[in-house]
Amino acid sequence: MSAVNIAPMPEDVSSAASSVKETAQKALTQAVNQKVDTAGAKLVAEAEQKAAAIRQEGESLAASVKRTGYQQADSLTAKASGPIAQLAAKPAADQLRKQADAKAAGIIGEANRRADDLVAEARRKAGQPAPAK
Repeated sequence: MSAVNIAPMPEDVSSAASSVKETAQKALTQAVNQKVDTAGAKLVAEAEQKAAAIRQEGESLAASVKRTGYQQADSLTAKASGPIAQLAAKPAADQLRKQADAKAAGIIGEANRRADDLVAEARRKAGQPAPAK
């Protein structure tokens, strides 16, 4: 048997192979990052849609509570017969309106907090920073 003498690879071929390998790794990393970014953006977009629905539901519920409270206040003053009864009913009706306003504001505040928390959690999972306020 004769010995085969293998010459070392020329340096330019070795560096070209290394360059191709690096380019392929960078392309793969970029493709993976792009897919992760797309999935994260989709997750955040879905959370923002759900948050908008939560806020809308909160607004609707708050409007209903406020409407009911104001109707009760109006009914109280309408049922008051005589000047003394009307005089006594007005502060009570005003208090009912204030309570309805406070409940409505609380409902809206809670809905906004839940919606914000939902979006913040989605951003955290997606690795996106929270927007500056």
